Amino acid sequence: METAQITHRSGLGKERTGRMRLLATVSFVLSSVVLGLAVGACASRGGGREAAPSLDPYSAHEARARITDARSDDPHVRRDAARDLGRIGGDEAAAALIPMLADADAEVAAEAAFALAISGAHNAAGRLVANLPADAPREVLAAAAMGLGNGAGDAFERALIRLAREFDAPPGVPNALFNHYRWRGRPAPMTLPDPILLTYAEHPEAEGRAGFGHLCRAVKDPAVIQPLVRLLTGEDSDDDPFGLSARFNSSVSEQAEYVEVMRAAAMGLARSTSAPWPDDGPARAALQKALSSGRPLVAIAACRALASYEDTAELLVPLLDARDFNVRVAAVQSLARLDADVANDRIAEMAVYDESVFVRGSAITALAELDPDHAYELTSQMMEDPAEFVRASACDALGGAPEAQADSATARLVALAVDDPHVRVRHSALAQLEGREGPLVDAAIARALRDDPDPVVVAVACGVVAADGMDALMPLVRAVPARFPGRDGGDARQGALDALGKLGAEGDHDLLRAYMADENPSVAMAAENALAVLAGVAAPTPRRAGVRGARSGVRRARDGTTGRDMLFFADDGGETNVHMVMETTRGTMTFALDHHAAPLHVAHVAAFAGRGGYDGLSWHRVVPDFVIQGGCPRGDGSGSAGVSLPLEPTRIPFERGTLGMPRSGHPDSGGCQLFVMHSRAPHLDVHYTAFGRLIDGNEVIDQIDVDDRILSVRIVIPIERFPPR
Repeated sequence: METAQITHRSGLGKERTGRMRLLATVSFVLSSVVLGLAVGACASRGGGREAAPSLDPYSAHEARARITDARSDDPHVRRDAARDLGRIGGDEAAAALIPMLADADAEVAAEAAFALAISGAHNAAGRLVANLPADAPREVLAAAAMGLGNGAGDAFERALIRLAREFDAPPGVPNALFNHYRWRGRPAPMTLPDPILLTYAEHPEAEGRAGFGHLCRAVKDPAVIQPLVRLLTGEDSDDDPFGLSARFNSSVSEQAEYVEVMRAAAMGLARSTSAPWPDDGPARAALQKALSSGRPLVAIAACRALASYEDTAELLVPLLDARDFNVRVAAVQSLARLDADVANDRIAEMAVYDESVFVRGSAITALAELDPDHAYELTSQMMEDPAEFVRASACDALGGAPEAQADSATARLVALAVDDPHVRVRHSALAQLEGREGPLVDAAIARALRDDPDPVVVAVACGVVAADGMDALMPLVRAVPARFPGRDGGDARQGALDALGKLGAEGDHDLLRAYMADENPSVAMAAENALAVLAGVAAPTPRRAGVRGARSGVRRARDGTTGRDMLFFADDGGETNVHMVMETTRGTMTFALDHHAAPLHVAHVAAFAGRGGYDGLSWHRVVPDFVIQGGCPRGDGSGSAGVSLPLEPTRIPFERGTLGMPRSGHPDSGGCQLFVMHSRAPHLDVHYTAFGRLIDGNEVIDQIDVDDRILSVRIVIPIERFPPR
C-alpha cells in the first residue's frame, strides 16, 4: 500500500489493522530545536489560502532585502531572491515576483513562478496564470504547475486547467492536479473537470501520459478506462502483447519512461469501492495481462489495482513465487486486502523461511488477518527470528489471535510490552493492547506511562489510553510532558497532548496553553489542536517556521544539536556539485545534493554524515513501488538526531531516485532520516523537502530490504568553513 505521507513513524506502518492503529494512536514526531536558526516567519502554504499571511518584523525585513536582490543584474542573485520570497510569502513578496515571471533568464522565471504559487498571497493562483508570458519556456510552465499543485483551494484547480488550455497542455498539469486532489481536504470530482485533461492520454511526452494515469487514481471517470487500457497494454497483438519488443528494445531512458507510463496507468485502473465503474471487464483484463509484463514495478502496480476488484485472488497467487521480493510483498499484502485464503499455507511458509526480512514480516501480518489460528501457532517461532522487524510484526499475530487464545495472547503482549529489550517490539506489543480489557492491560499501560524511559513507547501508551477511554489513567498522562522535557521528549509530549484533546477536561486548558510555545513544532501543533477540540472549533492551520541565516547564498550557521558550526557550501551560482556517496550492504548509491534549493537540509545531512551519524544505521521501511526509508538513529522510524528542520519546498519532483526528508504531520519536522523513491509519487511534491537525485547505483534501490544497513556516507564537496558567529 502506498501511503499519502512519509512520516517519522511510518516505518511502522505495515498493512495491517493493528499496525495502522499504531500509526493512528499517535503521530511520531522529531524532538527538537530548529538548528538554532529557525524562527516563526512563514505562514502555511499547504492550505492554498486566499488571504495573505501576516509577516513578523524579521520576515518583513527579509522580504524587503530579497525584493532589492530581485532587481540585481546577476541572474543567480535574482534566482535566489525569488526562491526566498516564495518561502517568506505575503502580498509584498508576490508583487515583486510577478515581473520576474518574464525574466530573460528562464531559471529565474521558473523559480519566480514556483515561488508565487506557494507564497500564500491573495489570489496567487489567478495572478500567476494571468501574468505568465504567452511564450513562457517549458521549465517555467513546469514550475508553475508543480507549485499550483501544492494549493488546496478551488482557485488552484481552475488555474491548473487554465494552464493546460492556454499553454498547449504542459505535461506537468495532471500530476499537479493529482497532488491537489490528494491534499485539498475533500473528495476529488467523479468526472474529469475539463475535456482538455482527456487529451493527456495521448500526450507526446511520457510525463503527460503518466500524469494522466496518476490523475485517474483520484478521478474515477468511466471515460478514462479505455485510454488507460491503451496506455497499459500498448498496441496489443497475439505475437507481441503489450508491444513490449518495441518498448523494451529502446534506450534505457525510454524504457524507464515506458515503465512509468504503464505503472501509472495500472494504478489509475484501480477500482473505486464508493463508485465502481459500470463495466470493469476491460480494466480487469488489462491488469491481468500486466502481471506478466516482466517489469516488477508494473506488476506491483497491477497487483495492487487488482486487489480492488472481486474474485481476483487466484490471479495473484503466482506472484508469491516472484524472484523480486518487492513483488512477493505486494502479492501477500494484496491477498490480505482481498481477505482471500487461497494460499495460506504458502504465506505461512514464507513467514518462516523467506530470505527477505520484509517478506517474512509482511507474511505473518497478512496471515494474522487471513488465518488467525495458523498465525498464532507460528508466533513462538516468529519471536525467535533474528530480525527485530519480524518480531514486531509477530505482535500482529498475537493481536489478531482467535477468541480461544485471547487471554493467552493478551498475557504475552503484556510481557512483551513491559519487558522486551527492543523498543520496536515494545511499542508494537503495546499498540496491540488497544481494545483489550483487564487488570493486566491496565497495569501494563500504567507502567509504560509512569516508568518506561522511551518517549515513543510512552506516546503509544497515551494513544491507547485515548482510544480506549481509560479516564482512570489520565492523571499519568497529564504527568508525561513534565517527565519528558527537551528535544528528546517530543514524542511523549505530543502523545500526551493528543490524548488530552480526546479525554481532557476544562482544567487541562492551562497545561495545553503552556505547550503552545513548545520548541518542537509538532508538540506546539498538538497543543493547539487539543485546545481546539476541547473548545469544539476547527483545528488551526499549522504555524510554519522560516529559516534565519540559511537563505540562499548565506553559508554559515550553528547546528542547534551540537553547538558546532555547520558546513555550508560555496555558492558559486552554478550547477549542483555536492555529492553524497552512500555505501550499503547491497551496493553503493551516489546522490547529487541541491544545496541551492535546500541549504538547511543539505548542510544538516552533510554535518550528520561527517560525524559518522549514518554509519551502521538500518533501512527500517520499504514500500514496494514507492520508497525505501532509513537513517533513523533508533531504527524504528521515530528518530530525528534531535532537530526539527523547516520545510524547504523545492522544484525537484519525487520520481525514481529522488532523495527526500521524512517528517511528521507538521511541515517543519524534518530530522536526519532519508527516503529514496522507487518511482514517481506526485502527491509528495512540495509537501516534503526533496534535496537530491540519484546519479549512480540505480539498481541498488530495488535490492534494499528492511533491516539492510547503511555502512557509511561520505560527502564529496567544495566547502567553506566559517568561524563562529
